[in-house]
Amino acid sequence: MERLPLVSTEPDRPSLTAGRQWIFGYGSLAHIENLRSFHTRHRVALGTHGYSELVGFERTWTVAMDNSRTLPRYKYYLDATTGGRPEVFVAFANIEKGEGSVSGIVFEVDLAMLEVLDSRERNYRRADVTAQLSATVEGTVWTYVGSPDAKERFQQGLRKEALVIDKAYAHAIESAFARAGLPYASTLPQYVPVVELIRVDT
Repeated sequence: MERLPLVSTEPDRPSLTAGRQWIFGYGSLAHIENLRSFHTRHRVALGTHGYSELVGFERTWTVAMDNSRTLPRYKYYLDATTGGRPEVFVAFANIEKGEGSVSGIVFEVDLAMLEVLDSRERNYRRADVTAQLSATVEGTVWTYVGSPDAKERFQQGLRKEALVIDKAYAHAIESAFARAGLPYASTLPQYVPVVELIRVDT
């Protein structure tokens, strides 16, 4: 892969210094237009960002939410055909330790945005992966890995044969990597159906 250099959208920013915070996004966060929109909604401009790889990991789909539960400031899904709310577990992308590498986006965040992302990624836990990033940046690089509870929900969905993947979510990830010219080997599990859902934010 041809690595793209980290670029700044704010040319007058000072050079990188220790203490800066970065996020490595390998799923929906890798979609640059959506990432910019997310920052805009929180009145923050997307700053220094670029593309790199996380070494020693592999992309999986081992995180899930219980669509039968309504949680404050979260989301649930409706069936795009019937409009009903299916009692299913919706699976999302995850990464786990492995022998390969995962490509994705690296973007700088301040502490306020870090808190926003921590709240957004409620199925995940933030982990320090600075040493595993193939690019060199000053500061700490974080990524989000599936929480034990979210991984258990995935297993529940498997056991109940009630596990699905949102088609729009899967497409957003695939298109993000295609637009960035990054390698993306689809890891969609063949035993989990990809269905059309309508996302509802609470």
